[in-house]
Amino acid sequence: MRWWWLLVLWWVVPGQAAPEVPEAPILRVEAGMHTAPIKRIATDEAGRFLVTASNDKTARVWDLETGALLRVLRPPIGPGNEGKLYAVAVSPDGSTVAVGGWTYLADDEGGVGIWLFDRASGRLTGSLGGLPNVVNDLDFSADGRLLAAALSGPTGVRVLELPSGRLRFAGDEKDSSTSVDFDASGRLVTTSYDGELRLYSADLRRSRSVSTEGGEKPYCARFSPDGASIAVGFSDSAAVELRSARKLSLLRGLDTTGVSNGNAGVVAWSQDGLRLCAGGTWDDGSGWNPVRCWEDGGLGPWTDHRVSQNTVMDLVALPDGGMAFDAGDPRWGVLRTDGRISPVQEPPIADFRAQWEVLASDETGQSVVFGTQVGGPDPLAFSVDRGALLRPPETGLYPARTTHAGLRVEDWKHTRSPTLNGQPLEGLKPYEMSRSVAIHPQGGRFALGTEWFLRLYDADGQALADPAALPGPAWAVTWSGDGRLLIAAVGDGTLRWYRGTDLAPLLTLYVPPDRQRWVAWTPAGYYDASPGAEELFGWHLNRGRDQAADFVPAAQLRDRLYRPEMIPEILNTLDEAEALAKVSERPASAAAVPEVDCTWLPPQVRIDSHEGALVHDGEVERFVVAIRPACPEAPPVFEVQLRIDGRPYLNLSDTDLASRLSPNPDDPREQLLKVSLDNLPVEESVLAVKAFNPSAGSEPAAGRLKWAGPPPGQPEWRLFVLAVGVEDPGRNLDYPDDDAHRFAQFWRDHWEGSYTDARITTLTNAQATKDDILDALEALREEANRPTDVVMVFLAGHGELDPVYHRYLYKAGGAAEGNHRDYLAGGQLKQHLAVLPGKVVLFVDTCAAGTVGSVAARGRGDYTQWLNELASVENGVVVFAAAVKNQSSYEDDRWGGGVFTYALVEGLEGKASERGRVTLNSLGNYVTEEVYHETDGRQQPVTLYPYDVAGGSQSFPLARTSR
Repeated sequence: MRWWWLLVLWWVVPGQAAPEVPEAPILRVEAGMHTAPIKRIATDEAGRFLVTASNDKTARVWDLETGALLRVLRPPIGPGNEGKLYAVAVSPDGSTVAVGGWTYLADDEGGVGIWLFDRASGRLTGSLGGLPNVVNDLDFSADGRLLAAALSGPTGVRVLELPSGRLRFAGDEKDSSTSVDFDASGRLVTTSYDGELRLYSADLRRSRSVSTEGGEKPYCARFSPDGASIAVGFSDSAAVELRSARKLSLLRGLDTTGVSNGNAGVVAWSQDGLRLCAGGTWDDGSGWNPVRCWEDGGLGPWTDHRVSQNTVMDLVALPDGGMAFDAGDPRWGVLRTDGRISPVQEPPIADFRAQWEVLASDETGQSVVFGTQVGGPDPLAFSVDRGALLRPPETGLYPARTTHAGLRVEDWKHTRSPTLNGQPLEGLKPYEMSRSVAIHPQGGRFALGTEWFLRLYDADGQALADPAALPGPAWAVTWSGDGRLLIAAVGDGTLRWYRGTDLAPLLTLYVPPDRQRWVAWTPAGYYDASPGAEELFGWHLNRGRDQAADFVPAAQLRDRLYRPEMIPEILNTLDEAEALAKVSERPASAAAVPEVDCTWLPPQVRIDSHEGALVHDGEVERFVVAIRPACPEAPPVFEVQLRIDGRPYLNLSDTDLASRLSPNPDDPREQLLKVSLDNLPVEESVLAVKAFNPSAGSEPAAGRLKWAGPPPGQPEWRLFVLAVGVEDPGRNLDYPDDDAHRFAQFWRDHWEGSYTDARITTLTNAQATKDDILDALEALREEANRPTDVVMVFLAGHGELDPVYHRYLYKAGGAAEGNHRDYLAGGQLKQHLAVLPGKVVLFVDTCAAGTVGSVAARGRGDYTQWLNELASVENGVVVFAAAVKNQSSYEDDRWGGGVFTYALVEGLEGKASERGRVTLNSLGNYVTEEVYHETDGRQQPVTLYPYDVAGGSQSFPLARTSR
């Protein structure tokens, strides 16, 4: 499927004025992984770190051993293409990361520049400017003193001296340059779409150039480790050439049998030179794009390894013989010598390709149908007004119309030359690829989705509005049935609603491939989300040309911007200010949409003293945290929290904090916090640091803690269980007390073998009053006082939202209906659980009552904010919620109670076991799948982890089984 991600090369006109760095916050998806094609990858010489550069305008540093994300490198970005990264290189010692692409902001003289980052801290250390065009590839020389850049257009290759940035060499390529590669001796080989392969000596004099034979557009050339040979891949053919590195003469063409529907344009040698691998747009007919590896330096037999369902964009050899790859999915991984792929990072986005006939809207645009895989199999619907993912309705849907009397749009699928009534459609930029089209329900106008824009035309082909810039291709587009709204399915995995008259943006929806979570937001950032989804988007904040940008997750501004009622209303009013006025019951003039003010943004925090994993033997003498306010006017930090696997470790505030803070001599905008750490856990865990000012808490800085002392003994984990269930006959809630007893009884029967001790308390009905529950929680605070304690709280019954204070309330035993003084407030539960030093897990099966057929339902309720608060970093509670927003939680005789508890206990008994252990992750997966199956999709549980420590928390074993 080579048309999915073409190897696009840019040719822009140099000499434009230097753009200003935008100051306004930019809303973006942040899913912990790239959301657009990964164009290039690079590693340090020792193969410890992988750095990926993407069209999503970020570079990311990964631990190659574990696949863990160490940090995100955020250069300043702007609208449209500004900030897209097409190239990356890492200095041999791993200290410096260079990134480039459509990076005009990196040059204040109007050209293109290259950003330089300190890999360990993520700080922006400088930029190299003066380049005449977009950067396609970068490579450091073996001594780290030179940086070569391949540029678009007839502007050649540039070689810059470090650290000065002085120009050492300019090539004479007559078309876009696509790759640069230094060998160990300092020679440089380059490829260009002028058809030439060029070789430069160590003193940067051109020694040879030849026209390639395997294709007219050589795309990638790489020296063999011994410097004797050069492998060449092409973008316009399936050939792979092997050439002499002394004369560039053709030695042989490699066997590319079967590479018939694309190219193998990227090539790489193993570090011992015994294997040569290639990949590209070619797929083998299975929907997968393989990497082909030849033995004996390309002379021996070959093996194909399926690595991605999209174009393989780059390959890099690793010291252990493995080969790192990246792809347009986006996906990256390591192909091991035995054919395994480990680690691997999967795409975090829905794949909207080939969904022209799947994407559909209802009459008003309040419901949209889409798929999450190529072609849209097993589609689902999102209801904006209900705030829920649902099964698609069978009627009342409007997919895109592509034909209409008197309006004939043709050649719009993946071409640069769409036509209207047989004539070329005007207005597209050079190299702009058409991807989708939708004609208005009444005719007279149509929308064209392209690689970069959503465009609106009348029946004569005249533009009706300025194009709406997109963060990725518009793979599909459709109109609402009434023609008021346009909905685009975009390459970054988002669905976007636009006003149909002028393409004003109204709403963005992001649904990850898990098809369970979702988050929707307006242009000003007002949002609604399912539990566990609000961490998936936030604000990119530029800090000028001399600083890395910051990112503020939406969760840090929850109190200001979590406004679920805004989301459907903006589609009714087609105007954000009017929607805000309506839901606020205020005049539009008094309900202006606020701009993000830096004084109510959180500080920024980074760990400045270790390389991703903090190796220790129980103590660390000097641990340094760098803290920077959002702006000089922002209020000062008054508290810093250190947590291990989400649990309290150290809190610093007031005078104690002030005495430990000192200015950063390298950056006057920062303060350094130096602390000593002791009594660190022997098991691998995650340390998170979070700083608070009066407005908000920061995004946590996190790093792994790795034990380096003598082999530890088995930790003595103690178990504490509090199971609460209160029936409510008036709401047909007959089983909550039975569910509490069932959960508690499981642990009474099975705690041995998993824990050294267990204390299990059950409170039901009249014995579960508010005071009884608070007494039990207070006992937990006093008794569960060790880091190796596991606390599980199970809550079943009726819960509701206080209509005045919008707080979560649990109807305790003996509470009079509506007498909220006798209800347990969610804040009280949170206060008790947040201070416990061990692992804390909350199982929630509470809602208002309802009935569906013969099956009693514990109703629907929006507890999203409360659940997210519990699972936030400062509270650190892992939450199992029985149902997502606006779903019921069901009970019935056939399950002996609630279906959530039924699946929960079954999983704990062993059906969720993996290698003899039931972990948080395996239990969450089992319960979700089983409940979904038992209720025919009407109920879908969700598990929430404190997002900065999810990797450590998810693998924690709750129970050991014989399975």
